[in-house]
Amino acid sequence: MKLYSVLRRKGFPLILTYLIVSILCCLTVPILDYLTVPMVAGSEETLVTMSVYDMQSYFEDDLVVDVYINVTEPTNIIGWEINVKVNPEVLAPGYYYEPMGVTFLAAADESGYFLYDWTLENPGNITIFSEGIPDNETGTITAVSQTVQGWREMPGVGADTDGLWEKLVTLYFTQLNATPAYSPILLTEAWYSTSKYAPDDDTHEANVINGHFGTPIHDVATTSVSTSPSVNATRGTVIQIGVKTFNLGGYNETFTVTFSYNKTATEWEFIGNYTFALTPLESGTKSFLVAPFWDTEYVELGNYTFKAVHNLTDANLDNDNATTTIEITRPEWDVAVTAISAPSEATAGGSVDINVTVANEGTKPITNVTVTVSYDGTIEEQNFTDVLAYGETIVLTFEWDTTGVAPENYTIEAEAVPPLLLNSTPVSERVEYNNFESTEVEIKIPDFNGNGVVDAVDLYLFAKAYGSPPGAGVIDLYVNADDETKTDWTRHGTNPYLNASDYPANYVHVTGKPNLVGDFGFEDSGKTIESITSVTVQLYAKQSGSNRLLEVFVWDGSSWTSLGTQIVSPSWSWMTWTATTVLDTWAKIDGAKIYIGTLNAGLYEVDCGRLQVDYVTHELADLDYDGDVDSDDLDLFLENYGKST
Repeated sequence: MKLYSVLRRKGFPLILTYLIVSILCCLTVPILDYLTVPMVAGSEETLVTMSVYDMQSYFEDDLVVDVYINVTEPTNIIGWEINVKVNPEVLAPGYYYEPMGVTFLAAADESGYFLYDWTLENPGNITIFSEGIPDNETGTITAVSQTVQGWREMPGVGADTDGLWEKLVTLYFTQLNATPAYSPILLTEAWYSTSKYAPDDDTHEANVINGHFGTPIHDVATTSVSTSPSVNATRGTVIQIGVKTFNLGGYNETFTVTFSYNKTATEWEFIGNYTFALTPLESGTKSFLVAPFWDTEYVELGNYTFKAVHNLTDANLDNDNATTTIEITRPEWDVAVTAISAPSEATAGGSVDINVTVANEGTKPITNVTVTVSYDGTIEEQNFTDVLAYGETIVLTFEWDTTGVAPENYTIEAEAVPPLLLNSTPVSERVEYNNFESTEVEIKIPDFNGNGVVDAVDLYLFAKAYGSPPGAGVIDLYVNADDETKTDWTRHGTNPYLNASDYPANYVHVTGKPNLVGDFGFEDSGKTIESITSVTVQLYAKQSGSNRLLEVFVWDGSSWTSLGTQIVSPSWSWMTWTATTVLDTWAKIDGAKIYIGTLNAGLYEVDCGRLQVDYVTHELADLDYDGDVDSDDLDLFLENYGKST
């Protein structure tokens, strides 16, 4: 220890130096009572004890910790070996040991901890029979003796004359600048020999003596995490996970290590976990071959941080997790269905074209890929022989004959079926999630009036549309009724007041707020099979001031909905409110009503009101969706006549 060195440099005699150091050691307060473990040699047994003291140097600020290894029945001990474990982040081996001549050897293990060996060198002709075996997984500190030519006792160990213990060796440690300052000190094995030629075979006993320096704490470290393969892996690889942990505290601990990767900059994706149960200064390892594993099939290409973190609440948060990085790269073989398209609606009995886009997303060229399209059963299967390089695509068209297909919604699935073939040789594809795409198709029957069956009424409506050219239509439905349930406004002329632009013959006005007028109904549309594209409520109105607002409410057959407010012009003009999402069927349009409200004081006048509907003239009757209503549509209609939904 440093005190001994300082005294020797100042010229103190050797005997006086030993005396001073021994007195100071005796004045220290023991942290641990003597503990014993058998020292084994054949059928003989010698008890080994370990005691721990601390002493503050008078010349240095460092705290020196003394570990005494003592023996009873010490007769004829020629060689010995002890294993002592400490937390190397807290305690470092000193440079002075007793007996004289003990030297220190150190080597770093895989986790960065230092492992310690002591050898006892005696003067004279010596033969080393053991240098100790460092334990790179646990951080064991091993002190090993050497044999001496001739029958000679070890220094510091005398004959058993009084039955008391004798000091075998003292190991000194210096406290490192670690927070918290705690370390278990474990005497895990003890061995000795009475043979000067070789150690006995049956020597190691795993009898653990527990001591400690400082106040016991909970402290578990996740020392390292690794992946196999490391550095990079192609997408679709099942990556094996390895992790090492170390219990640096003074308690038996059971804890779980969780594995995850950074799916985004702020989001971690859970992979799995593994549970450890460790005694003080025991390390734990999850090997690559033990679950969980990381399946990268659904992981995007790029660089990722892989993290292992334990769930124990302990005194040292800095060593709770460990990370490594890995890049997920593009695989060699990866065929993908990138798109599928089909009409959203089709008439039963017709033919539906389904287009499937297939891409090569791997680095190797592919060919002979089989693609199927199906719903409940297979619609069609195709095999293309084109060679696709990376990034190239091909579009395949499948024809679905819907004869006999019941009217309902169908999910159409396209799949590129592995295995892939390259020059007629199967190749392995690990990424299969992108081999699928799907779309929805509704198979319908021409039930134009919506009564659930294709009947004579539908035939009449179809006949009206037969031969009609493609195009759009617009219809204006004027106010034709006022039920006068809201009477805040003054009405002029005769009901329905707003059926034409004929001010001042018929109109309504108000000068206050808030005031309501209505309810106004509209003319019937007479439409059934036309497809509605837009609906607006329009009022012909003016006001006498500025920034004065009108609000319109519309009835859809079951409830009232506000269409919002509009600023009224000071001169006569048409105002427009959109009602497409509210009045989205001809039945709702034919049953629609409105009422009007003011939000400001002042004079308001409204002369006329109407619904304006934009529609496609023949879309529902165009059963084969080719743009006109012709004999092909008639054939489809007759095929479905009498069918029900």
